[in-house]
Amino acid sequence: MASTMDIESLADDCIISPRDAVRREALKYFSSNPGRDSLANNIGLHHQARKVLSTEPMTVEELSRVCLGIFCRNTLNDMAQAYLEAMGYKPICDFSEYHSPLAIGRELLDLGEKAGLTHVVHKADLFVCIRREGFRPYNKPLDFLDCSILAAGILPGDDLDKKLAMAKSIKNEETVLYNRVSAARSHLRDSCPAAYVCDHPNLLPLCCDMSREFEYEKREICGKLYYYSDANKRAYDILEAIGVQPFYLFEAFGSYEWSLHNRAKDLSDRGLSLLEGICPSETALDRKVQRYVVCHFLFLNAGPVKGLSFLKEAVERMQ
Repeated sequence: MASTMDIESLADDCIISPRDAVRREALKYFSSNPGRDSLANNIGLHHQARKVLSTEPMTVEELSRVCLGIFCRNTLNDMAQAYLEAMGYKPICDFSEYHSPLAIGRELLDLGEKAGLTHVVHKADLFVCIRREGFRPYNKPLDFLDCSILAAGILPGDDLDKKLAMAKSIKNEETVLYNRVSAARSHLRDSCPAAYVCDHPNLLPLCCDMSREFEYEKREICGKLYYYSDANKRAYDILEAIGVQPFYLFEAFGSYEWSLHNRAKDLSDRGLSLLEGICPSETALDRKVQRYVVCHFLFLNAGPVKGLSFLKEAVERMQ
């Protein structure tokens, strides 16, 4: 029987609604550039997460299930980055910019495969919930850790074993909340052996913090909900200045979406170069803003040469 919880309203001792709490976690997840989720829409986590971010109605069971999936993946993302810090290895790149093991080069990747690095890291048992309740396997955090270790010039041996032991020493600290959620799931399963418990409403407040501010300003444009923050404000402001409506949420725009529209590379490079002179790409966020703007502008404008001049004028007016 479906729960009667109102996912859009405030509960006792909460400052945001359950749905806004899950929206915040979904925006954090998409900001990590998780790549493509290719399962069918009825079970694909990305489709369900985008539904959370929309204004479409949802049941509390739907919200609870997608929240659990997002929570597990965000936990893995945080763990990978914490492990590298604990081991003293520099990440191969910002986590949000990592999208393929080939980032380190085929030669180094082949060397790691021959040496069995992935097997050694996997055997160290650093990660939890690599696969969770019907959503596709999620391997980006493990791949990111492997590639960062390889990029540091480390192969299996005593030194790596010591470093992995250092990472393992913080596992409990990094998984306190996850272990709490797992214990609650086990309790629910023991209480109702025949029931599917991953969409149980009791898991919702454990997987998302409703006592924290939402941190985004909601704006509705042409019937679609967008979320403004300090991180994405510049991207949305540029699109507004050139009169273009966003067709991607900024957080949900990543390397896969860029590859779909970056077909005219020469033109894309010109657009990126133009923006570089106005707002330099000093950080991963800067580079994402540039790609996001160029993607929208080139896709929606037929006169690219004249249009790029207009883009420059519009952005310069914002300085």
